[in-house]
Amino acid sequence: MERLTITAEEEELEIQVDDSQEKNENPALCLVGRFLTERPIRIRIMKEKMAEYWQPVCKVAIKEVNSNLFLFQFFHPKDLERVLKQGPWSFDGHTLVLGLMQQGCVPSMIPLNHVPYWVQVHDIPAGCMSETAGKQLGNFIGDFMEYDGKNNSNFL
Repeated sequence: MERLTITAEEEELEIQVDDSQEKNENPALCLVGRFLTERPIRIRIMKEKMAEYWQPVCKVAIKEVNSNLFLFQFFHPKDLERVLKQGPWSFDGHTLVLGLMQQGCVPSMIPLNHVPYWVQVHDIPAGCMSETAGKQLGNFIGDFMEYDGKNNSNFL
């Protein structure tokens, strides 16, 4: 078999996207994810469990695109939003790191470096139980995202 080499001098290849495929694969409704583990993931069971945990209104299609790299395709924006808002998620004790798929990107190039966690801090000194203090604490341990004022109590 001969080696095929493409140089910059050659013409660019333009690939025509099938209309039916384009409708089914909307990157705006896709997440890319990986599990924080060196162990292999039991893919069939993971697909069943994640669909059970997420309970999408429509459905979710899960495809392994690389070793421990998965594409989660939703068919309704509310399903994707709910999964992102209600996380973090795990399977078999392994945290799932998720990132939004972007138009024209390859799943392996989506950064999967952060997992949002709710943090509850106890025994805060008097006078420090405020949203400002919460933001400072959040930024100290990571990137502050949201403050839950409903659970704030000034009772000592």
